[in-house]
This record gives sequence, structure tokens and C-alpha cells, in this order.
Amino acid sequence: MKKWLVSNSEGKMHPEDIEQNYENYARSIRWQLIEGQILRSNQIAFSSEDVLEKLTRDFLSYMGQADTDDEDMRARAKQIATGMLKNEKEVNRIYDELYRDAMTDLFHRSFQVSEVGLTMKEWVEKMNAPFS
Repeated sequence: MKKWLVSNSEGKMHPEDIEQNYENYARSIRWQLIEGQILRSNQIAFSSEDVLEKLTRDFLSYMGQADTDDEDMRARAKQIATGMLKNEKEVNRIYDELYRDAMTDLFHRSFQVSEVGLTMKEWVEKMNAPFS
């Protein structure tokens, strides 16, 4: 896996970097695989049209017009959002937000949450503990 990480980094990372941060990379990849399986199992997917709708809603909300019935305003917002689709970083941010919100909603529906009081030290220890 270390060789794969180096080869897929397109020269941005050296074997020494991978060696030093391997545990973090392994955890990240493990979570991405788990997340991907959860998304597929629950048939969670988003299209470019979903991204356009989200960008349009966000723009209208930013302008204080989230609940507007003005079709001209909505058309202009959609036109601006369509232009924003050219910005790959923004599109990726929206996809990430849509998936994060869908996963959060799925977890809230699937699990019973109970609060547990922890000190900061206990929380850090739990976050750094190996997966079991």
C-alpha cells in the first residue's frame, strides 16, 4: 500500500512522507472504503443536477431570497449557479457537502445517539485508538 500511495501522489509525496504518516493515510483510506460501501448499500448518489440545485439554493439564500417566488430571480440564480459549475473546487465542495449531509441523516435515522461525558484527554485517546 505504501508503494501505491507514493505512485498515486503524482510526485507530491516521497516514501519518507508516507512512512512518517502511514497510520493517518491508512485510517483515511479505510474510512473512504467504509464510506463508499455505506453509500452504495443505501443507494446514496448525487447528480450534477443536484449540485446545480444546491448551488442555486445557496445563492438565493445568500441573497436573502431563499423563499422567493420570483421566477426571474430564480432563473438568474440558476444561471449564476450554472457558471459556478465551471469551478471544480466549488463543485467538489458541494458534492462533499451533499454526501456529508446524506451520511449524517442516515446515521441519525439508523442509530440511537446517547451523550457521554468525556474529558478532553479521554476524547483524544478515543479518537486516536486503533479501530477494532
